[in-house]
Amino acid sequence: MGNTQSEFKIPIQAHKKTEVESRHLQPQATMQTAEVQPQKEPGRLPTLGVFSNQKLWIDKQTGKKCLMVFARDLSITWADTPDYWRWNKVQEPRDEVTEEAELLAVCWLEAQGQYEISMLSPDTVYEILFVIMIKDPSYGWEVPVNFRLILPDGTKQVRRENLMEKPKGIWIEVPAGELRTSMRGNSGKMEFSMFEYEGGNWKGGLVIKGVQIRPKK
Repeated sequence: MGNTQSEFKIPIQAHKKTEVESRHLQPQATMQTAEVQPQKEPGRLPTLGVFSNQKLWIDKQTGKKCLMVFARDLSITWADTPDYWRWNKVQEPRDEVTEEAELLAVCWLEAQGQYEISMLSPDTVYEILFVIMIKDPSYGWEVPVNFRLILPDGTKQVRRENLMEKPKGIWIEVPAGELRTSMRGNSGKMEFSMFEYEGGNWKGGLVIKGVQIRPKK
């Protein structure tokens, strides 16, 4: 499983999250619309827009809106501390440049985001999935990680996933939950998160690409 700590830098002092000590990278809300170009990926129509930290497109099979919320648009605890997280610039297939969040070492894992559901297609069941990679080597994933979705009415969906059992070195999708939009369209923000901080284990070797919101097939 490659669970070795020898290849990772562990900070001397363990960190704990409090209201004062917790350091978050707040989502960058700037939305800069880029020129819409033909989408070359099979099964998709041209994008509706490419934003600084999000990508929106139409799925050809369903005709419904799809969304990718990149890691930079998430609030990640300690993400602005180089000892704990590293940001890697990546060029996407359509040439836009995004950033992936690579976990080096933390014992308090928390990444969360939100989205206004009125922007989604009406009368549609959506699935919300974290797109992540477990590197090889990685370590500290003995305790399952929580994946949670909170709907605008406060309803919560929580799943626990053992990341030690996931394939290493490839992108995987881990569901946080599902949402059904109404015929006339809903309003309000849904919140999605992945977190693990009760086990107390130092962990590393995780890469977060973002969260995909797409119609369930």
